[in-house]
This record gives sequence, C-alpha cells and structure tokens, in this order.
Amino acid sequence: MQSKLLLIALVTMPLACQPGIAASVPDLYVAQVPTTALSGPGLEEAFSRALDVVLVKVTGQRAVSIDPARRRALGPAGPLVRQYQPGAGGQVRVSFDPVALRRRLDAANLPVWADDRPRTLVLLPDDSTQAPVTQQGPGATTAPLALPVSPTRQLLLDAANRRGVPVVLAPAPTPGDPAAGDPLLDPEATVQAAGASLLLIGRRGASAGSAVLRWTLVQGPERAEWQGDGTAGAEGLADRLAARYASTAGSGRVLRVRIDGVDTFDAYGRLQSYLRSVALIQSADLQRVTGGALVFELTIRGDLKQLNDAFDLQQILAPMADSGTGELVYRLAASSPEAP
Repeated sequence: MQSKLLLIALVTMPLACQPGIAASVPDLYVAQVPTTALSGPGLEEAFSRALDVVLVKVTGQRAVSIDPARRRALGPAGPLVRQYQPGAGGQVRVSFDPVALRRRLDAANLPVWADDRPRTLVLLPDDSTQAPVTQQGPGATTAPLALPVSPTRQLLLDAANRRGVPVVLAPAPTPGDPAAGDPLLDPEATVQAAGASLLLIGRRGASAGSAVLRWTLVQGPERAEWQGDGTAGAEGLADRLAARYASTAGSGRVLRVRIDGVDTFDAYGRLQSYLRSVALIQSADLQRVTGGALVFELTIRGDLKQLNDAFDLQQILAPMADSGTGELVYRLAASSPEAP
C-alpha cells in the first residue's frame, strides 16, 4: 500500500525542482551561418557548417567537426534539421533535432554534454573603474556593461558563446585597495555571492604582454592554471568542464542508490522531477520504499564521479556515508521556502 501511494504521488504531482547553481544553455542545438543559397547544394553546405558549430557546443570537443573519421560517423546534417530560417546578410538560422542528434552521437560513441552547465564567475583585470557584476553568455540575463567592452572581455564572451559556457563577468579587485581581498582566499564565498559555482581569474603576468593572462580556475578543492588571451581563457574553461561533465553512451552503468529524507508527498514529487531532469540518468527504477528512504536502480551515462558532479550542480541530493549494504546513499535537501 505504501508503494502504491508513493507511485501515485510521483505521477500526479508536477512539482518543480529547487533552483541551483547551474544555468540551462539556450539554443544549444541552434547555429547561424552564412549561406549562398536557400535550396540545393548551397543550403546543404550551410546545414553542414551549422552542424559543425552545434557539435562543438554539444560534445564539448573543439576538434570534433574537423576530425574526418568522427565527422563521417555522424552522417549528413540534412536529416537532423528541425527547421531553418533565412536571416539578414545572407545568413541562415538552423535548428537541429536534439533527440536525433544525441542518438547519432551515441551511435558514434561521442560525448554529450547536457544543457545544464555550471555558471562561472570570471574576474578580469581590464577596467580601471569598477563596473557592476554583469551576467553574460548562454543561460545568463544579458545587461549592458557600465563601461565599454574591452578586447579581452569581448574575446572571452565570444568564445564562451561558441562553446556554450555560462559566465558571470566582474572586474577583478583593484591592486592596493585595502577593501579588496584576494578572491582565492575564500573562492566559495566569492562565487556564491555572484550566483555561480566556479571561479576563473585572469591576471597579468610579470613579463607577458597585456593580451596574455595567467588563468586560474577554482572548482571546490581543485585548481587548474594556463595562459593565453581572452579566447584561451574561455576555451580552457570549456575544455576542462566538458572533460568533467560530458559523457558517452558506452560508459554507462547501473547503480543501486538509496535516497533518504523522502518523507512527504512534496518530497516525493520534488525527487521524481529532479531525477527526470538529470541528463546523465537514463532510467530510475524504484525498487523499494522503507520509511523515508527510497531505493532506486539508476542506469546512468558516465561514472559515479560524473553523477556526483551532476548532483552537485543543483545541490538537491547530497552524498552520505557508505551504508555498508552496497547501496550508494544520498539525502534529499529540504525544500526552500517560497518567496512571499
């Protein structure tokens, strides 16, 4: 009887998940490219170029469109087109079918990166006057900058949009300002204040030119560093995030998972809605209900670390200590109170 009531609740309660620190990237399967014609070979060539643009965003791999073997494995672009629309200046906007494209990527064992992606706070040392924090890039609300966009900012924004990476731009603290602390001393507080989950800082080197910055990426206890201009900053960020979050169909596995803290109908609904939203989870079969705990058999893409990384983006399921039963244990976060 308890199981039947639970299943009825899961089906009948359309409840939304709590907002997290990831951003859903819009137009991930859309590209705008130049075309010489709106029919025949010219249009087919435009479809192919548009698919190349989308593949970089969806797979997270820069070289996927120029690798002949992998590109041939995906087949022609035309059958994947959902719709197209001519634009000004000889451009055409092409939208691809996400399900059909993901099916082809799976068949070719190429990675797929979900459209929920971590938002990154980027600090750049390029403006002498402090500008307000401004969200830019896919998945962010774009507002006009208080100052002219510097070349470094523009390069970074353009590359972030090409790769489908949501970023939040803010000027770095002015050196020598006693009120400005080092954001690396408490990166978690810095990113939380900006509504982000990662921190990327670009700093000028002692001997490098003004266009070359030393980049430091902080995600939890992990750090990575590289050098380059604004484009290299965004490309390095996207490469590292894709390596962490994109997964292939061939890497799938089945996990037995117990989720605690599911003790109300509201919690049941939130959990079911959330599990359906996690792209890494291919299926979630309910096996057992015991008090406030549910045991699922999850079929996932990728490995356990990638699943935990995906859970960490929304912070709805928190990993718990090993139960000693062979089950992975998580706890459902309490629902946040609604704003009045």
